Amino acid sequence: MLAEHAAVPLFKITPNNNMVASIIGATVGAIILIFLMRKFIKTA
Repeated sequence: MLAEHAAVPLFKITPNNNMVASIIGATVGAIILIFLMRKFIKTA
């Protein structure tokens, strides 16, 4: 949710290169958060 909301204004403001970098960063961050949440859920 937060990654999508953060990507929307960047989508409109930044040029293509920064836009792609922000999208990749958001997706990678979301994947890392998902793996961390799965680890915490498994340990808990």
